Amino acid sequence: ALFCAIRPHECVGRPWLKANAKSAAPNVVPLTERFNALSAYVRTSIVQTAKQKARAELIKAWVKVAHHLRLLHNFHS
Repeated sequence: ALFCAIRPHECVGRPWLKANAKSAAPNVVPLTERFNALSAYVRTSIVQTAKQKARAELIKAWVKVAHHLRLLHNFHS
């Protein structure tokens, strides 16, 4: 529930970009870190797949996962 923990004041003035981001936006920073880690995992899993056909199937699988998450209104996974 990282997304639900974000408070409105954390979104005003882009505090997550400031030097004191962890204290100014304590819930935005972990959400951003999780997003970056997950997208890096997906990206790595695709580029480390040697065979083109297997890579295409993996991309289809990730798109299917994203579609199901969207249907669940889960925009932070």
